[in-house]
Amino acid sequence: MTPRARRPRSQDVDTRPVRVAARQEDRDGRLNTRTMSRNAGDPRSPAQHDRDRVYYSAAFRRLAGVTQVLTPHPEGFLTHNRLTHSLKVAQVSRSIAEVLLNREDDYARIADLGGLDTDVVETAALAHDLGHPPFGHIGEEVLDRYARTKLGLRDGFEGNAQTFRILTRLEPRSPTRVGLDLTRASRAAVLKYPWPRATYREDHDRAKAEDSKYRLQWKKFGVYEEDRPAYDDALVFVPHRAAQAQSLEAAVMDAADDITYALHDLEDFHSAGFLATADARESLENWLTNYGYRDSEAFPPQEAEDPFSRLMHTLRRDYPDQFDRELFVQAAKDVADHLRSLLKDTAVGHQRAVASVRSLISKLITAYVGSVSLAEATPSIASAPIALQPEYWHQIQILKEITRHFIINRSDVAIYQHGQQRTLWDLLDLLNEWCSDTAERARLPVELLEKLNGWGKRAIIDYVAGLSDHHAVALYRGLTGNGASLLTAKFVF
Repeated sequence: MTPRARRPRSQDVDTRPVRVAARQEDRDGRLNTRTMSRNAGDPRSPAQHDRDRVYYSAAFRRLAGVTQVLTPHPEGFLTHNRLTHSLKVAQVSRSIAEVLLNREDDYARIADLGGLDTDVVETAALAHDLGHPPFGHIGEEVLDRYARTKLGLRDGFEGNAQTFRILTRLEPRSPTRVGLDLTRASRAAVLKYPWPRATYREDHDRAKAEDSKYRLQWKKFGVYEEDRPAYDDALVFVPHRAAQAQSLEAAVMDAADDITYALHDLEDFHSAGFLATADARESLENWLTNYGYRDSEAFPPQEAEDPFSRLMHTLRRDYPDQFDRELFVQAAKDVADHLRSLLKDTAVGHQRAVASVRSLISKLITAYVGSVSLAEATPSIASAPIALQPEYWHQIQILKEITRHFIINRSDVAIYQHGQQRTLWDLLDLLNEWCSDTAERARLPVELLEKLNGWGKRAIIDYVAGLSDHHAVALYRGLTGNGASLLTAKFVF
């Protein structure tokens, strides 16, 4: 039987590493139900049940109205939102898993890493962005700062930790259970950062600049302290959990997320004319002329202002085992060539330009997915169980920098982002004031009141993080009397 062949999941014998008998019970364990009851004729595996629970959750549907890079607008050009992004991450994740499972020589290694199930990988990919709040990453920053400085929540807020909280506590599935009650394998697979927040400091907004590991653990983490029981249980089957390493399935999802983010944002903004492709290409070629073609050991100065010099220093500091200067320069040449080809096709018409960028994205996804392999190093906090070919890893970092510098950091985008930050901060203030008013507390939105009774002040963060971009704005307008209709207010509450 080949790894991709299909047969009923109910059979007891399966030679694939995903069904290693000695560990399957550990992988399938749930917090609230020890055994999986099945309806007559239901052929789904535990992992497939997990996937379907995510698909049918309200938290998943909400992602259609949550920012990927720019806030979705019904009257604007079509861009990826968190829902379409998650669907594409799921597709790329499954493709990577299938590539790995097609290599029979890797079966023993896959088993040693805890197993690999395409349905678990897909579940994690669908769920990985559930915790993203309104307005994307700038919303994360506001919620984190408010949670720590105004509500006294030492863990603050982080989108990945919020995802885990939604799956294990917040998303209702049945009257008798909280969370979606996913298997250990699926819960472990959503943990891109399988550790709690780093040591607390009085100055919350500054990390030790000399310690990249500390900086990562402060900014990115996978679980709040109050959600540790579900986290500890999820990692039971992960061989290298003591080293804070990702599960194999989490690493597949993480790689797919990187690939998808780097490529589909480029597609969005080039096709819409929002990305100044010529400026990006010119900036990259100027960098190659000024620094890239020089002595192979030379680095641009630390104070260099161009985005690619800053990126080079960041990668060398934070990823010393992966960064290679010569490969970075070659990746810059390759990306410049891609941008040049896009500009050439733009000159001959819109249809040709759209077809060209989609063809390029398809070609790069095929190359990136096919380049994934099991890593040789022992998994740890700094070493994932899988790796992309180094030249492609460097290309992805440059593509992500293009989006960051030429889209996210644009001055006209910054105007809207500042307004969104102010709206979100003031909304939190208004809700916090309402929650503290004992005379009015009973009139809070029912969902918020229930959360407040169960989780205390974190309920305010949970509630706001669960809004879409437009719902957050409508609720803010309703609370300030700034033109929200009764219908809108009712819908938001």
